[in-house]
Amino acid sequence: MDNSLVVYKDVHPAFVKLGVQYMNKKVLGSNARCLAVLNALKHLIDDLQTPPKQEFCRYLESVLQTCTTYLQGCRPFAVSMTNALRHFKLQLTQIDTNLKDNEKKAKLQDAIDTYINDDIKKAGDAISMRVNEKITNGDVILIYGW
Repeated sequence: MDNSLVVYKDVHPAFVKLGVQYMNKKVLGSNARCLAVLNALKHLIDDLQTPPKQEFCRYLESVLQTCTTYLQGCRPFAVSMTNALRHFKLQLTQIDTNLKDNEKKAKLQDAIDTYINDDIKKAGDAISMRVNEKITNGDVILIYGW
């Protein structure tokens, strides 16, 4: 059976697709997996329709919990993924409840983009620059992968 066609109740399709990719080891590496989960989260935010008489952020938090529980069943989270989701949930608690849902969505999307830029891309650049200062011609470099 093709796992990509399985529908999970209350799990956004982007998370189902990502879970299948995780199980099949199509997305590897801490940063790649973190970026993938943040991308799925952006799709979830875009598509989320708050039920009547529910607050957007609280509803999003409950849906996200279901989605992340599903993902963890596919493959345990990397530390970077846990940190990114923790940061996102903190941002979620700081959103002004008086804003319209589309304004909340925009703020959360911006928070994700800022996190990707500041905590993932800039960190990688900083590591690269520092390593570049340390390596000279003739050095032997040991690379470990698992």
